[in-house]
Amino acid sequence: MTSPNNGACPVSRSRDSGHVWEVPSKKPRPSAERKKFGRKVAQLREQAGLTQEDLAEAVGLNARHLQAIEAGDYWPTLPTLKALRKALKTTWESLCESW
Repeated sequence: MTSPNNGACPVSRSRDSGHVWEVPSKKPRPSAERKKFGRKVAQLREQAGLTQEDLAEAVGLNARHLQAIEAGDYWPTLPTLKALRKALKTTWESLCESW
């Protein structure tokens, strides 16, 4: 799915709320904290036996957006964090311990 701005920015639409979350067309500057959080999400996903596609679908994101979160390119929004915690069947402490 692409946004109305001629495809310059990928869009992820939340299935439950209908909100549109846009991924910026430019990556933010590197952040060790984002990378550490992304590795934690990937670790929890693998422990749950989920593929990126499975988790992305459960959370209501497109797989590309989840890949960007796991790579540490972007912080997830609060609604996405809540959905990640629920889909991964984990605690807030476990999900956010890397911060």
